[in-house]
Amino acid sequence: SGAQVDADIDVSGAWLTTRGSADVIVAVMDSGCELGHPDLASNSVQGIDVLEDDNDPSAESYLFGILTDNHGTSVAGVAAGIGNNGVGISGVAQECSHMAIRFLSDGNIFLQPTLQDEADSWNFARQNGASVMNCSWGPSGAAPIAGPTRAAIDDANQNGRGGLGMLTLFAAGNSGTNNSGNGYASYSGVVCVSASSDQDLLSSYSSFGPSVDICAPSNGGVNGVWTTDRLGSAGYDSSDYTSSFGGTSSASPCAAGVFLLVLSANPNLTREEAIEIVQDTADKIDQAGGGYDANGHSDFYGFGKVNAQAAVEAAVAAGGGGCESANYCAQSPNSSGASA
Repeated sequence: SGAQVDADIDVSGAWLTTRGSADVIVAVMDSGCELGHPDLASNSVQGIDVLEDDNDPSAESYLFGILTDNHGTSVAGVAAGIGNNGVGISGVAQECSHMAIRFLSDGNIFLQPTLQDEADSWNFARQNGASVMNCSWGPSGAAPIAGPTRAAIDDANQNGRGGLGMLTLFAAGNSGTNNSGNGYASYSGVVCVSASSDQDLLSSYSSFGPSVDICAPSNGGVNGVWTTDRLGSAGYDSSDYTSSFGGTSSASPCAAGVFLLVLSANPNLTREEAIEIVQDTADKIDQAGGGYDANGHSDFYGFGKVNAQAAVEAAVAAGGGGCESANYCAQSPNSSGASA
């Protein structure tokens, strides 16, 4: 449909090894989720609404459905929409679980999160078994990361996943400028994700800078991203899906899905090892204009565009994941010891 060949993430190759594991969970810290969606319902685990202080992270509607919380539902579908169920779409990690954390409202501007809400989100995700936290949001302008938030991220990095470390991904931003002033996306304790188009070039809206760690496909070329939407008349589209999702809001959960597959293939990886694998296996797109340095890093693409197949294969090769064959010789039935 007008896209450049191979401007994708080779996810179908990764699915030959793993489509994800249910116990590998992505926490979607966003505007809540359409929890009854047929492409999200069965892989949803208990989340939380820190914005309104309850245990129901469902996306909300206001003014008789005129204003709706849509964003989080579409983000969740990109990362972990259910595959092989005969309907709709598939997320990158189609058999992983997602945990909705309602932290924002894109339908009600009067509901604004507090700094405590930020910290509570990471604390809940870590305490309830999340492997990856996706944050497709950021400050409206230049702002340092809040101290309690930084402490909560540091705690998740160190103590999440039983001490192996939880990963936090942040969208680089959609200002089309250097995001060094964004203290959240540029914090060293997170993975910052920029967006490429279906032409394998930086999307014009994507923020960039030294903090960018990795790139993932989104809109900005010919095509948008198909993903889950609010049911019925709510949402971006009149159907239960949208074909025009995009921004770094979509690139970040795409990369999050790759991390989910990597951790499904090898659950023994530390946070740092998983990051290293995804960066080392990334595709160096736009080599002529990307400005990659001697270490292979670009301010536009980080270490390149995520490659799910290569990352999963590297995760398995690192040991502890996937399926391996072993040959055994038995001298006689039920023999044991050195001669067996």
